[in-house]
Amino acid sequence: MQSRHCVPLRLRAGFTLLEMLVVLTLMGLLIGMVAPSYINRLDATEQQFRVDEYRASLTQLPRWAMVRNEAIRLDAQSESLILGDQVVLDLPEGWRAVFDPPLRISTTQICSSSAVKLWNASGELAGSYSVIAPDCRVEIAE
Repeated sequence: MQSRHCVPLRLRAGFTLLEMLVVLTLMGLLIGMVAPSYINRLDATEQQFRVDEYRASLTQLPRWAMVRNEAIRLDAQSESLILGDQVVLDLPEGWRAVFDPPLRISTTQICSSSAVKLWNASGELAGSYSVIAPDCRVEIAE
């Protein structure tokens, strides 16, 4: 009869505590290296989505001016633009937009030219656009 301690290694099943600790430590190190990159990528994607959404809303302002029969003038914006009970130009909390010179949109959907700079909550430039007169075309500024 063999004792428990004399069982050959190939017959023992399972892992030792040391092996499990080594594997868990390596997994922790890998996750620690990958997680910040993944989180930064998510933040960048979210910021780009908000910038694109703002640009899309900006292109709709002439329509809102015509529908509401109300001229729109924008020079600086630090909160969402609300006409009546509708949010027509949504700006994320802490973000701001600067229009230079001020953007004017008539009720006949004619715009003045303006350069638009969009700043995120961290104070970094998130987007830059040009509004082209007279048809209110919005282009990404280089």
